[in-house]
Amino acid sequence: MIFEPIKIQAKDNGSKTAIICKDKKYTYSELIKSVEKLAAILSTAIQPDETILFASEKEYHYIRMALACDILGIVFAPIPSDLSDEEVEAIIEEVSPEHIILSEEDASELSPHNKALVYSTDIDKTYTLLFTNRSTPEPKAIAHTGGSCLLTCLNSIILHNITEKDVILSQSTISDLYLYSFPGLIKGSTIIMESTNFSFICSEYQPTIGMISSDIISDIDNIKDMSCWRELGINSNIISDELVEKLFEKGVPLIRNLYGHPETHTPSFTFLIKPETEHKLQLECNEQYEYKLDRYSKLWIKTPLMMSKYINMDMGLDKEGYWCSDDVFEHRHNKLFYKVPK
Repeated sequence: MIFEPIKIQAKDNGSKTAIICKDKKYTYSELIKSVEKLAAILSTAIQPDETILFASEKEYHYIRMALACDILGIVFAPIPSDLSDEEVEAIIEEVSPEHIILSEEDASELSPHNKALVYSTDIDKTYTLLFTNRSTPEPKAIAHTGGSCLLTCLNSIILHNITEKDVILSQSTISDLYLYSFPGLIKGSTIIMESTNFSFICSEYQPTIGMISSDIISDIDNIKDMSCWRELGINSNIISDELVEKLFEKGVPLIRNLYGHPETHTPSFTFLIKPETEHKLQLECNEQYEYKLDRYSKLWIKTPLMMSKYINMDMGLDKEGYWCSDDVFEHRHNKLFYKVPK
């Protein structure tokens, strides 16, 4: 479902760079050929609706594997490559995958099935799992259906702003897949998958859209000119007035304040900040979500994309279908303002 629109881009822009991952570049044609080859290999060993637990030190392989699983209707469970053995064991116990690929050796040991491959076309099938990327004390599996994954991409708050001329910084290997990487590939952009060396990225590739993570904020002082950016996103738990002003001084014309929740890995609240914006740290709910504040000013969110529960863990929706983020907000100037984290 996600692979097809990217494949269409490859027909028109086959020689264009699709992904930059560290020192390697991959064109759209190379990406499509690689994904289809991987899907052909996987189809000999894995049945639709079976689960692959997957990790790689190379960010590019998460995209390849996710798209190959998308083609085949395979449940894709990506995890960060730097988890401890104890964390990996806990996830394996929670997800119970039929196949575990954490290294090239694991991949080479896949045993072929004798049964013919049957493609899964049911968009309500749970065919991909994401994991909260350090946003909870321990990794938790999050289920996505085929339909919600596509909707997450198409309803991304940045998708309508993306063009084929954009160079998109996708820092978070897992959670950025549906927020930046896949929407960018659907629109024919170039994706940079790099989580470190922000100064080098800005000078070498001049990204136009992306999000700053807490890991690279310290690099901003080393960058003199950031006018190549059209829009720069900042995660709400690291945003500050001082950081916003510093980015404007360096030439960023527009800053997007993001507030997300782990059920969809997409921001439910966003606010575009311009230099002349009077109240810079306010938030607005986009059209995909409804919200309310309880008597303790905790934020409750409701969306069609929200799953009914985590894997093996009840999410605790209220009678109206709202989920509590536990983050405290306040109303000022008819807007929401983020106050205290969970």
